[in-house]
Order: sequence, then structure tokens, then C-alpha cells
Amino acid sequence: MYASMATPMIAKAPSQIGRRSDAAKQRILDAAQEVFAEKGYEAATVRQIAERASIHASMITRYFETKDQLFALACETRLNFPDLSRCKKAEIGDRLSEKFVSLWEGDEANGQLQALFRASVSKEDARKKVVNIFERQVCAAIKTIKGIDHAEQRAGLISSFLLGIAYSRYIARIPAVESLAVSELCARIAPMLQFIIDRRDF
Repeated sequence: MYASMATPMIAKAPSQIGRRSDAAKQRILDAAQEVFAEKGYEAATVRQIAERASIHASMITRYFETKDQLFALACETRLNFPDLSRCKKAEIGDRLSEKFVSLWEGDEANGQLQALFRASVSKEDARKKVVNIFERQVCAAIKTIKGIDHAEQRAGLISSFLLGIAYSRYIARIPAVESLAVSELCARIAPMLQFIIDRRDF
């Protein structure tokens, strides 16, 4: 009689469990991007990331095993350059400068580049990842420009210039660069980018 009165246990549907798991993973990744961007790879700890995500640190180990694996996933970065073949050549410097600012502090900024760039100073894997991202993605974008030559060299100079600006503004925080308004920053770097695109004697 007592058995018939017991409340039956209702198992949670696998899809419900999966949704909760995916949500927890995303919270961890979002928190990791923020903490890695603020502190760099070496200084960031699993405990700090767990606190930012409002979860127990054991959940990070459960889903990502190590800080290295979490860092690699948190910093998967696509620059998503515009199709430069559709731009007038004289406007490409403006488009590239706008894209740069958007990635670092505009609508597309999500902490991935900041985290990766900070870590690249001391972590060899992160350095290689930065080089790979900029070599491949910037070069691919430059190659779409109609009539462009020496795309690899131009992309290398553009990458070097933009990474230098990023370090000065967001990491070293050099006052003369950090204090520029976004519109001023775009206006200052666009002509330099355009010069690299237009220069003929490569």
C-alpha cells in the first residue's frame, strides 16, 4: 500500500540536461574571456574564472579539464574581415581601421583578442596563435583587393602595425595612444594602412 502512494521519480529529459550543460559551458567561456583579457593567461586562475561565472571551480575541470584547454576554446577568434573586393581601393584604409577598432572596443569586442594578445607575451602557444590568426586572416582579406600584388608582405606590415597599436593602447596603455577618442584613433591609423595598400615599390 505504501509503495502505491509513493511519488514516482521523473527523469530529466536528455535534451533538458544538454541545454543546461551548454549554458553552463558558455557561462564559463564568457567568464574566461573576461578574466584572461583582464589578467593575462599566467595571472588568471580557475578559481577567479569560476567566481566570475558564479559556479564551483570543479565544474570548469569537469567541462574543460585544464586551464590550457579552457584558454584555447575561449580564444577561438575569427576576425571576419569585410569583403575588400567590394570596396573602393582608396577607402580600404578606412574600412580596416574601423574593423580594427570594432574588434578591440566596439560592437565585435568580446575579450577574445585581448585575452589572446595578453597571453602571447609569455605563452608561446598563444603567440603562435596570434601570428596564425593575423597571417592567415589578414592575408586572405588583402588578397581579395582587386589588382593587389605582394599581398603577403602588405598583410604582414598591416598586422605588425595594428598589433603595435593594440599593444600601445590596450596593454601598455601609452597615454598618447590610450587617450585618443575612437574617431581620432580611426582617423590617425587609416592613412597609414592606406599607405601600405597603395605603395608600389614592394
